[in-house]
Amino acid sequence: MSVHTRIKRLISIELSGARYRLIALLMLQAVLVIVLLGIRYISAYFSDVPTNGLSLGDNLALVFLGVKPFEFREGLLFIPPLEWLFFLMVLFYGPVLIVSSGMNEYLHRIVHLLGSRQLFWLIQSVLNALIITVSFALVGIVVFGWTLIHGQAIQADISQALFAVATISRSSDIHTSINVVPFLFGVWLTLLALSQIQLLIGLVWESSIAYMTTIVELLAAAYFNNFLLSANVFMVLRWGDFIRSGLPFIPSLLIALSLGFIAFLVGFWVVDRADIFQKGIRIWQ
Repeated sequence: MSVHTRIKRLISIELSGARYRLIALLMLQAVLVIVLLGIRYISAYFSDVPTNGLSLGDNLALVFLGVKPFEFREGLLFIPPLEWLFFLMVLFYGPVLIVSSGMNEYLHRIVHLLGSRQLFWLIQSVLNALIITVSFALVGIVVFGWTLIHGQAIQADISQALFAVATISRSSDIHTSINVVPFLFGVWLTLLALSQIQLLIGLVWESSIAYMTTIVELLAAAYFNNFLLSANVFMVLRWGDFIRSGLPFIPSLLIALSLGFIAFLVGFWVVDRADIFQKGIRIWQ
């Protein structure tokens, strides 16, 4: 049997068991994007901050605004801005839920089918990247629809109006303008890299442990403005020198990509040495 046929059969096996989880995940992500934008708009409304000047780029940036959990905000008396963190948690958990959790059920059959654990890891990594990309594209589609419904401009530039809504005030420390596309490209690459690390951790230990390591990274980045914490890339408020408290994004992005690539390479060694299953517990040979 050719490698091409084996890959097609593997993907068929994986997706047949994961399609309902994938659909549920995408629906949840779409709802969360709407909830995110709704909370931002409602907060601005109660604070008398206009939102009619927002554009498609602003709405995309609002989804990845990024704030500290339980940070005091003006406007509504207390807004625990956990919705952004929860959204990223779901976005990260998707590959673990759909890709890693299928390993227990299909591993022996897949290894027998492929005759190669390395090829199995390669396809798992490709599926992981595919799910992240589809999820990320869904965010853009939902935000595009939101922008059309509100009759706002379809442009990719982030405007002054974004920071008025973000800070719930009419003043802002914005001192330059950027296009949201490079920011989103950086977010996508970082998602791919960190999800690959999460996939490797889930292979060695458990998916829940991999998930918690990602959450710790997100929480740390929310409170510590440091380029070594790659999750800072997810927050437009930290984008480069767009604001005075910005971060150098290129080093942070390179760190994430390097770690993701290392995790990808290490995975080939791990799957060859690990007895992934013995009574449901991963052990080493």
